[in-house]
Amino acid sequence: MIANLTCNPGIIYDLFINNPQANVGNHFKTRDEVMGEIGRILGPGSDISVELNDPFGKSDSELLEEAEKFREMLTDYRVVIKVPHTGPVTKENVSELLSGDKKLSRSCTDVTTESAFRGHNLALMLKEHGFRVNFTLMFEPYQTALALQAKPYFVNSFVRHRLMQSELMDQNLKQFNATGNVKCIEAIRNMFLEKDYLAMDQADMDLLSVKNIAEAMLKYRHFNDVEGSDGLDSVRHNLRLFKNTNLDDTRLIICSMEGELNYPDIDKLLVEQEFEDLVHRVVVTAEPKYLARFTSCNQVVSYQRRFMNAANGQK
Repeated sequence: MIANLTCNPGIIYDLFINNPQANVGNHFKTRDEVMGEIGRILGPGSDISVELNDPFGKSDSELLEEAEKFREMLTDYRVVIKVPHTGPVTKENVSELLSGDKKLSRSCTDVTTESAFRGHNLALMLKEHGFRVNFTLMFEPYQTALALQAKPYFVNSFVRHRLMQSELMDQNLKQFNATGNVKCIEAIRNMFLEKDYLAMDQADMDLLSVKNIAEAMLKYRHFNDVEGSDGLDSVRHNLRLFKNTNLDDTRLIICSMEGELNYPDIDKLLVEQEFEDLVHRVVVTAEPKYLARFTSCNQVVSYQRRFMNAANGQK
């Protein structure tokens, strides 16, 4: 049932190696040990995406050496190298994310050409050396056309946090329009600061500007119409781009989901007539426990009550 497995440093180190409840007895101590065991468990039928640990501090030759190690471990047929978008983060400022308040001193849009296309260049370099690439950290639709220039095997639509942030903006804008209470816009500004839309030196941005940014963002995300009220406008956009590219091997990973509606909404989108010819190019990734809940509903319990009582009466 598993067609693809993707992991990143947060999953490997925070959620597993350094988590005593998961890494029982501290049996696994390195990423290589974890990936080797994953490869053994999954066998030959699954793509396995391994993310570069440090796309900033290592040289291109060191990154190629890192990728080659996983190609040797997992074979050409399974290994996919995950390359992240880098945005404003560079080898000069990445240390800001590791110390103090761990906030970057520049906003997410305050980029240099070199820094913003760092991931694209890494993806192209790896492809030129025969690697399939999972180009990750994709949240907004406008990232995709540029990402496709790197000819990746996978692009991504991260949907959970983006939807939650849209909901917060929408709720606070509606409350402000109904009450005029400026605390609603302040709540949006606080979220912008916490979630890295703004740098900390923008903490006093005037509230009218904050309101305008939030309104423009929700309009772009189609949050109040059928294109995006389910938070899946990026998925629809990316699949439409697939129809207009010559990258027939490129797949879309839909990832990062939670709640009662995220997966059911994805399920419904994938049977819409517009996308019926692209379903084979979509991979849905989520924690197994999240997907497992959608094998059940209330009537499962109701009918099992009836069946088990009926069977019990025959004893």
